[in-house]
Amino acid sequence: MMIRTAATCVAAFISAAPAVADEVWSTPRGDAYYSEEMEGFAMYRLPWGEIEATLYFEGLAGNYDNRDIHEGYWIAPGAGDCPAALVGIDDQISTDWGRVTLVFDRPSFPTGWSAIFTTCFNDDPFTIRGDLMQ
Repeated sequence: MMIRTAATCVAAFISAAPAVADEVWSTPRGDAYYSEEMEGFAMYRLPWGEIEATLYFEGLAGNYDNRDIHEGYWIAPGAGDCPAALVGIDDQISTDWGRVTLVFDRPSFPTGWSAIFTTCFNDDPFTIRGDLMQ
């Protein structure tokens, strides 16, 4: 009986929060997804030409109910135009990087978002829309 109760509690806990892979968005660049969490960072992947860029948001990991505006940075593998390399929390390093501001449509999962990107230290932003895929 005790094992059955413990298994039920674990199952309830697991189903209470969405799995990271459950969050996928359609963007003009292709499907973006919430790939993983590391040391308090939520990491998203977004098609970036023939490769995928990683978007890093400190403090967003595990946050499914209080989403708003989140500042972060992005890194795409390979050579870029930035004058210096940036290293991500996952040790990815590149000269193709910039800042990103993620603005969620609603505070709770599931929701879409708009992301405002800049490259290197430039202030010439571009926006990518992420619509939730169901």
